[in-house]
Amino acid sequence: AGGSGAWTSLTGPVYEESDVADLGTGTVILTVPAGFEFNSAVTVWVRLESGDSKAAKNINGTAVGETIATATVTATTISWDVSAKSNGQTRNQFTWLGIQVRPTAGAPLASGNIIPSGESGIGTYAVSAGTLTEVAGAAQKLSFGQHPSNAEAGAVISPAITVAIQDQFGNTVTAYSSTVTVAMGSNPGGGVLSGTASVAAISGVATFNTLSIDMAGVGYTLAASASGLTGVISNGFDITPVAGVPDHYEIIHDGVALTCAPEDVTVAACADAACTTLRSTPATVNLSPAGWVGGDTVTFVGSMNVQLQHTTPEIVTLGISAQSPLSVNGYRCVQTLGGAPVSCEMRYYDSGFDFDIPTQTSCKESGDISVSAIGR
Repeated sequence: AGGSGAWTSLTGPVYEESDVADLGTGTVILTVPAGFEFNSAVTVWVRLESGDSKAAKNINGTAVGETIATATVTATTISWDVSAKSNGQTRNQFTWLGIQVRPTAGAPLASGNIIPSGESGIGTYAVSAGTLTEVAGAAQKLSFGQHPSNAEAGAVISPAITVAIQDQFGNTVTAYSSTVTVAMGSNPGGGVLSGTASVAAISGVATFNTLSIDMAGVGYTLAASASGLTGVISNGFDITPVAGVPDHYEIIHDGVALTCAPEDVTVAACADAACTTLRSTPATVNLSPAGWVGGDTVTFVGSMNVQLQHTTPEIVTLGISAQSPLSVNGYRCVQTLGGAPVSCEMRYYDSGFDFDIPTQTSCKESGDISVSAIGR
């Protein structure tokens, strides 16, 4: 293709007069359709296949089985001249031999009719000398046809994702029917891809109509692969939280506590990934470890202050063991004091200091600050 591909030899075309002397004197021209070219470097000739037993009664006085004429070949036309038309009792039939063609470009795939014309009047009796159709080359690469679209977490991605098997010019190789597989590419939300991820291509296109991702995130991609072919990465797409369901729950704490007093902790139901908006309908969670004042299970709207009583000096891990409704992205901890900001660890001490600091006003002397030593 692209004017440098391999030539294809044609069989024929063949023309038969509808009546004796139908083909008049003058030129006989074949014109190649757009998107193709003739090989002007080869010899093309015209052979009489059937006609009168007397050569003088046939086109150009030619005996059956002999060459009527040697054609002139350019990239776009093949032409020869009729100097004497048939005049016997038998219609003449003749064949063009040696014609070679090739596409002039790799894409788009071309198709069209070889058109007969000329002074001989052949175009009056034959509107086409055959159809040329360019076909795709060997399968080399994959390309997303329908890229993944945005979807809610857990919902099937729609419309169905399609992956085409293409030749080097980007034409779909319709004969390809092997398996194509998609997998997670970029995974900003830590999601899991579910559904049928390996399917057989039909007419060169693999269709994925059951895929979903369970976790919200911005900028997911999918990677498509097939044996022996160059793979491809999809455009980015987003998975959004399910409407009305928390994006995640947060446990907010300062990371330190005393064994002799309950420790304040805040639990929140977040409507978005940054927790800038809280859920406005009731949520119920089961907190861990055991020892929450008022019970381990709490129901709240938006956020709620809870207290954990723990009497052993050690590190405990805060968590949520059950949630209703189930959030898209589970839960996370936010530690407000120094240390790991996402740590769920709370360290309990037997003793410490308690500071009672009044409200401070800028540029004014502070009121008294009370410091108490606390221990078991």
